[in-house]
Amino acid sequence: MRQIGGLVIDESSKSVLLNGKSVRLTPKQYALLSLLASDAGRVFSEREILETVWAESDYADSKDVKQYVYLLRRRLAEASDSGGMLVVNVPGFGYKIEYSQLEGNLTDD
Repeated sequence: MRQIGGLVIDESSKSVLLNGKSVRLTPKQYALLSLLASDAGRVFSEREILETVWAESDYADSKDVKQYVYLLRRRLAEASDSGGMLVVNVPGFGYKIEYSQLEGNLTDD
């Protein structure tokens, strides 16, 4: 089991809780979140994400990474009340998880 702030990833049951709420994820979304949470704060390049999450696919590319980051953000936002887990884009480098303890709603400007 891995916990980062209000995010709990139970690897044995493949379940995710965010602030006590269950987050329903597809296997790929779960794999992406699990990878990013494996070293919270570290930036993972699209290549690293592809090699880990889409290891069995010769056809996946950066568009797949972008799509699944978008879908994962939506699922996490649905479970987040205020503040919360963010999948952050670091332009030119990749993606990372960043936990914010901000009060109120988060906006994506």
